[in-house]
Amino acid sequence: MKPQTLSFVILFFAVHLGTFAWAEPPVVPQEATPEVTSEAPKPVNTILVLGDSHSMGHFGRVIHKKLKGQYPNAKVTLVAACGKGESGFLSGGYAHCGVITYKPNGRIQRPKGCKKNPCTEADGPECSEQGCRPKKLRQYLRRLKPDLVILQMGSNSWFKGSMKRGWPKVEKHVGKMASLIEKAGAQCLWITAPDSTKRPADSQDAFAQLYERILEGRCQVFNSRPSHHPYMDFAQGIETAGKKAKRNDGTHYGTLGAHGKTIQEQWVDDILVQVKEMAGTSSP
Repeated sequence: MKPQTLSFVILFFAVHLGTFAWAEPPVVPQEATPEVTSEAPKPVNTILVLGDSHSMGHFGRVIHKKLKGQYPNAKVTLVAACGKGESGFLSGGYAHCGVITYKPNGRIQRPKGCKKNPCTEADGPECSEQGCRPKKLRQYLRRLKPDLVILQMGSNSWFKGSMKRGWPKVEKHVGKMASLIEKAGAQCLWITAPDSTKRPADSQDAFAQLYERILEGRCQVFNSRPSHHPYMDFAQGIETAGKKAKRNDGTHYGTLGAHGKTIQEQWVDDILVQVKEMAGTSSP
């Protein structure tokens, strides 16, 4: 090969190999990263509150009223059954000391047969005190179709076990109620039993923790124990109320006079903070 030709060939390959070596890699288009947005709370059009004797007095009146104020367009129903707990609302069992319902329009209703709505001759022989009972949870869910269910109960279930043996029946009933509410597609908030001077504090703490464990990932829990909310300490409430607490029953804040009402109102306010975090500020 001639020198001129050889030089040309070398120059040709040098140019082309250099272009290849220094060529930038092709740009691969990247997919756009989807924008992360937080899911808006589900609209609250209907609220169902189920409670025990604590909800039959000042606490029940206040939480019903304040829920209506926080969700003015929602239908709020509260049902309280004295002496009842989870099993009572699953079976619709007889409530010997009464049942009261606060309707969405603010009216109060009591089943026939209760002491404050006794049977009369006009009601016929079918009417009896056994009619004083709440409906079953399943019936309330089917009829009202609530978006939010608030349960205030546990005080009448503590006796169904112990720290040593546990509370297997309570676990079963609480789990059953949570399942029914889940199937109904409703949000859920469970308010644990408040303080009592009639029970050991460590046992009450363990009982409240039981609800937190059972309901984890299924239903939010408001722990009413003094360890979470010091103003709920019943013994301290007796001391603060003074003479007004002379006839206290060790369980119901309503027996602590005006100070007992203050405690219950603070209880409601703290509960509504958690409700707001769950379900937003108001219905559409």
